[in-house]
Amino acid sequence: MSGFSFKRYDVTSVRLGGATAYDGGALTIDPAELAAIATSREVVATAEIELVEPGESTRIVHVCDAVEPRHKPIGSAFPGWLGSPLRAGTGDTHRLSGVAVLPCAPMPWEGVTGLLVPRESIVEASGPAATFTPFGQTRNVVVEMTVHPGFDPERYQNEILAVGLDVARRLGETTDGHVPDEIETIPDPGRSPNGLPRVAYVMQVVSQGVYSRSTFYGHPIDSMMPTIMNPAEVLDGSIVNANLAHPAVRIPTWMFQNHPVVRSLAARHGNEVDFAGVILTRGHWYDPESKKRVIEQVTKLVHYMQLDGVIVTWEGGGNGIMEAEDIAATCEAEGVAAVFMSFEYGGRDGSDMALQYFAPGLESIVSTGSLDRPVSLPAVDRVVGGDVLRLRPEIGGQFVPAADAIDFERMLHLFAACNQAGATDWRCVEV
Repeated sequence: MSGFSFKRYDVTSVRLGGATAYDGGALTIDPAELAAIATSREVVATAEIELVEPGESTRIVHVCDAVEPRHKPIGSAFPGWLGSPLRAGTGDTHRLSGVAVLPCAPMPWEGVTGLLVPRESIVEASGPAATFTPFGQTRNVVVEMTVHPGFDPERYQNEILAVGLDVARRLGETTDGHVPDEIETIPDPGRSPNGLPRVAYVMQVVSQGVYSRSTFYGHPIDSMMPTIMNPAEVLDGSIVNANLAHPAVRIPTWMFQNHPVVRSLAARHGNEVDFAGVILTRGHWYDPESKKRVIEQVTKLVHYMQLDGVIVTWEGGGNGIMEAEDIAATCEAEGVAAVFMSFEYGGRDGSDMALQYFAPGLESIVSTGSLDRPVSLPAVDRVVGGDVLRLRPEIGGQFVPAADAIDFERMLHLFAACNQAGATDWRCVEV
């Protein structure tokens, strides 16, 4: 079966050393080199490189993104951000597996208000919360930064994200000249000859503005109408996420690069389903006409692709769930089976209303965990990314020592813990 292939290089150890290099599973990092990449950005005042291994009594704070190291010998691993916006999912792509680059910085609150204020975002390397996302199990290369005052929020957002991408690119380059552990093929979404159900993935992403934005080939998705993507494009760096305002439900860049729904459907293509592709749509429109427009455009593409079924996910909150559920319910009403994936609310004990909105006719729902469940984080031996937790920006800030034990009433601050891409161990169990 034809398709796009990744060259996968497994990382079994990461250490700081004299030169940045990869050799037989061992990744060595020159911290001065990577710090210089960060401080080359004008907004960055200081930068240090820290390594965090799974199981360490370590807390990572001020997390702005997570990126898998990638390298394309010809072209760019992050088209539109680092290099020309050439089509992803083509050519040769190397990936360092088991590693995540985490750019961390206390993003200024000035210049933004309401729901778009960047909120504290935490990754736990040990304890129960380490299981909530993949980043409790990855070897994390943390770029700990402070920023200069006086820049506008858009500049902070773009340059801090670019640091994560640039460091990931540099680490990916170390694979040149080495033999991959495996060549992974993502099949082309061609029609299967054996009459399998024709299925697509409707992937909603949030892009409301600065600090709550996603980009497609480096361009903000804020006003983009739904478009069809090859699954390999999703996995090959075309989407970069900067949803700093909703840490727990965020789908960071690393998850687009390793998207569980896309990978699962691709693995089943030709055997269980005919994977027709991905429909990318922006979520969280504010007025009824805009909502109706995007619902109609998605369902138009569903029929154009001659689909039997769709999986629908969303990102963010409030308005976004309305559009995503209505897309799924409209598909059901028009004879296309739909499965909707969502986190729940439900209150502390799960007895409250699970969803903010429920579209009549929506029959199949998969839970990705509860945002409302309380969580207790134990004290840790080490903190990277910063020294204090920056909480409650709506009241001017509450600052607490980052290493101390802390109780949260809900999951809001745990990075990607209730993500709706399926990269979680959370699930709903009826008792």
